[in-house]
Amino acid sequence: MSNKGKVPSEDEFRLQSPIRFRRVMVVGASGYIGSALSLGLRDDFDVFATHNKSPLWIEGVHAIKLDCMSANDILSNVQRYRPDVVIYCAGIASPATCQENPMIADTINHRAMTLFFKVLPRPIPFVYLSCDQVFSSNSSDTKFRFTEDDDPNPLSEFAQSKTRGESLVMGHNRLTYVMRLARVYGERLGSPQRPRESWIQRLIAQTSQGENYAVIEDQWRSSIYVGDVVRALRKFLRRAPLSSTLFHLGADDAITELESAKAALQSWNLDTSLLKPVQLDVRIAAQGFVEGRNSSLSSKRFQDFYEFRFQPLSEGIQELRARLESGYTQTWF
Repeated sequence: MSNKGKVPSEDEFRLQSPIRFRRVMVVGASGYIGSALSLGLRDDFDVFATHNKSPLWIEGVHAIKLDCMSANDILSNVQRYRPDVVIYCAGIASPATCQENPMIADTINHRAMTLFFKVLPRPIPFVYLSCDQVFSSNSSDTKFRFTEDDDPNPLSEFAQSKTRGESLVMGHNRLTYVMRLARVYGERLGSPQRPRESWIQRLIAQTSQGENYAVIEDQWRSSIYVGDVVRALRKFLRRAPLSSTLFHLGADDAITELESAKAALQSWNLDTSLLKPVQLDVRIAAQGFVEGRNSSLSSKRFQDFYEFRFQPLSEGIQELRARLESGYTQTWF
């Protein structure tokens, strides 16, 4: 991993002119994070949301069909829509799918960036969204956090392909950024025909039917509410550093699946006894690929630089419930 990702100091930043972004291309807008960013950025930017096999139409957003593995397709769309910045949200997010299809995972999570850099004009900055699972530790210390200066140690094919993507992006001779996201949760997005969900919808749907729900009790990760993802990217786009930078995005918590699921079910007044704790080693044996016991992130760099606070899970769930009860799910302020 290149060491050029350190954010400039405030004094250094004041001597630089801020970058002005107006036209934002969100690549992979039919996914959960991509659809959230397209929805949440449209009031402040001209958003050009790309899709390939799963078209998604969002009011106030320009929908574009784009194949990430076609240099001609990328070039023609960049020339036509002239984005000021590209945010790459595309990728295979399922670790199981990546393990079963390593070549496809590497193509979308890693090698596609080669085509973008081949045809994308050099002045256009590139943002790559990654994940906390590029890290892994056997530590059960809930005070432990990975920082941006720590070297990745990915275990699964999914995490390895994301790490290769990060390395390619940060090592390129252009203005690039990597944003590592903690475990995301939030409301259902997309359309009724093509819904995009987080783990919280699956949890509620299953337990509300009285079905048991298996959750890991000895793996720790940070969390992030999808609204905070949008707000953080909005802050970033208004004042992006003029040097290639790596940021962690997530709350300061370190929480297990079991603790997360209990908090969600308690908020919805559902039966927490339906949660069935599972040891990580048992899950690994069943799924056929390895995961770390701890991948909790420190987001101090982003929070200090932007004077921003990521909500812990308890607060994020409260905001989520309030938004759902009010019927307002169009953007995040």
